[in-house]
Amino acid sequence: MSYHTVPIERATHMKLADLLGDHPYRLLCGDLDVEVLAGVTTDSRRIQHGSLFVAVIGRRQNGHALLGEAFAKGAVAALVSDPDAVRPEGMTVALVSDTLAAASYAAARYQGEPGGRMKVISITGTNGKTSIAAMLASIIQSLSPTPVGVIGTGGPRIDGVPLPRFLDGWKPSVSLTEPSRSSTTPVPPTTG
Repeated sequence: MSYHTVPIERATHMKLADLLGDHPYRLLCGDLDVEVLAGVTTDSRRIQHGSLFVAVIGRRQNGHALLGEAFAKGAVAALVSDPDAVRPEGMTVALVSDTLAAASYAAARYQGEPGGRMKVISITGTNGKTSIAAMLASIIQSLSPTPVGVIGTGGPRIDGVPLPRFLDGWKPSVSLTEPSRSSTTPVPPTTG
């Protein structure tokens, strides 16, 4: 099975300063002109030479403890929410108040802000959301050549085809009704 893809103007490399843009941060060490060549990741196992590593506090692992490993694997920079995290010599590190929010912001900028070109419909309620989403997707697919994506309890789909899941038992990782618990460290808003 295959699904349609929409071409995205995305970067092959970007300076860290450009990835962070207007997002509040404080440079702890290194150079904001460092080139991010391999995208943004919160998963230390997926780091490639030139990655931006975002240290997230997870259920099983604290990404702040992985900065040395990330740097050894080729990450050129890291975003942290703990100002006391051990920083490897030679790695650029910026402090942010919420690493998940910063990861989302930086990844969107690296990918060319694809969300700005999407039309989004949200369906809420107690019953019938999946059925309504399926009917709406079918109607839109019949009227437009643009791919239609649906994210629901059955996982993400584009034009009815399931996207690969990176984790078994996929569930949305961020709740829109609960604040992020990745950090409690306030960061004064500065841009450089």
